[in-house]
Amino acid sequence: MSLQPFNGKYIVPENVHPLIAGVLTVMHERHGDMLDLIDGLPPDALQWTPGLRMSSLAGLTRHIMDVWVSTVRVAAGDLPGWHGENGAFLDATDNTLTLIACISEGDAYCKHVLPTLPAARLFAHWPGDAARTIGISLIEEGDHSAMHYGHMQITRHLYEQAHPEFASRYVHWQ
Repeated sequence: MSLQPFNGKYIVPENVHPLIAGVLTVMHERHGDMLDLIDGLPPDALQWTPGLRMSSLAGLTRHIMDVWVSTVRVAAGDLPGWHGENGAFLDATDNTLTLIACISEGDAYCKHVLPTLPAARLFAHWPGDAARTIGISLIEEGDHSAMHYGHMQITRHLYEQAHPEFASRYVHWQ
């Protein structure tokens, strides 16, 4: 898959707080990796799960992007707090095109909003949690998303093992 926004290294805008710069850089890399993980799969593979009560690639993709976009919306003050339930979208059944759009649009939104956050906003309290700041929340939700990104990798590998007839083009760590 060769989507323009994910080709090559992301250049963080000038004068962005270092924490935000790190979040943006890692986010860019993971979103590109997510595109690679769903690329080239037959439609049924996106809904396939390795077992009961486990998530599909479609569900994990939608959940990760919901976490990122919701977190950035709260960070920007556009959302009063978490709007969903734990595990939101994990049962999604999207196709490749809607997942590509979900990743691309969510990534573009985050890259548009995060660089505009003033440094002081990172110290603001997360709505409803006086012990948690916006800066801490960005890191925590990035970590949460990274866990699910790992789930995506494992799910892809398990799908390929369960379907030896599928000729994969996916190469991990490239």
